[in-house]
Amino acid sequence: MLIESSKLIEKSMIHDEIDRIRFLAGTDYLRAYAARAETWELLCIIFSLQGDRRYGINDYIDMTKTARCSRLTLYKFLRDRIDCGDFHIVRGEKRSRKTLTPCNALAEDFRYYHTRFCGIHELAS
Repeated sequence: MLIESSKLIEKSMIHDEIDRIRFLAGTDYLRAYAARAETWELLCIIFSLQGDRRYGINDYIDMTKTARCSRLTLYKFLRDRIDCGDFHIVRGEKRSRKTLTPCNALAEDFRYYHTRFCGIHELAS
């Protein structure tokens, strides 16, 4: 009986994971980040810093620990996402620093994802 219960839980977790993957693939904004661990981590880092003007694009890249690609690849990815309108550039503390804040639609997708799949109803603001 215990083994059957364990298998049911595993099956449920697997289905939950499949739902999460399919959800991310169907979003307008999150799918670009969910394709790779380092881009998903980068998105989480940017959200966690909430437009803190002490940090810029190079800082975000330096904080990314899952990167299996070059700094240039991550920089180009962020530049493309900025060009697509996912982020607004805010002048950092240093004149040369570009701090990023997510556009409203990206923020909505990210919050909805966390509400639906992580049980988090409000991200820190």
